Amino acid sequence: MRTAVVAALGSKTGSVEQQLERRRRIGARWFYWVAGVSLVNTVVALAGQHWRFIVGLGATQLANGLAARTGHGWAPAILLDLLLIGGFVLLGYLALQRQHWAFPVGIGVYALDGLIFAAARHWVGLAFHVFVLIMICKGFQAARQLDRSSTHA
Repeated sequence: MRTAVVAALGSKTGSVEQQLERRRRIGARWFYWVAGVSLVNTVVALAGQHWRFIVGLGATQLANGLAARTGHGWAPAILLDLLLIGGFVLLGYLALQRQHWAFPVGIGVYALDGLIFAAARHWVGLAFHVFVLIMICKGFQAARQLDRSSTHA
């Protein structure tokens, strides 16, 4: 009887840890989504198109828009795009590798980026930024809970 109770408790703990691990990974993967969508936005801007995904980085959209309007300055815009997109890919990779500091760094950068949408009064873009920030925060919260449970084990 006691063995069955211990086994049941152990499987429940395992499932909680599995859920936390899943949430951590989902949160970390949002950095890849932001990077990927921002890359698509950059390619679309370079092709001269005028549509964009709103989940992408506002800084890259702003830089690309300025470059397109002025007719020059694409090199600095592309350099900024690659730096930010590469940074988000790196943050996603590091967060998946359990470098939990990557979460708050990415949260801070993406929150600052959301201010571009707020300043432009682009409420839908701002709302999507808030949604993505919530998802990344949930991943960070799960990572911290996993750390606490592994130190108490």
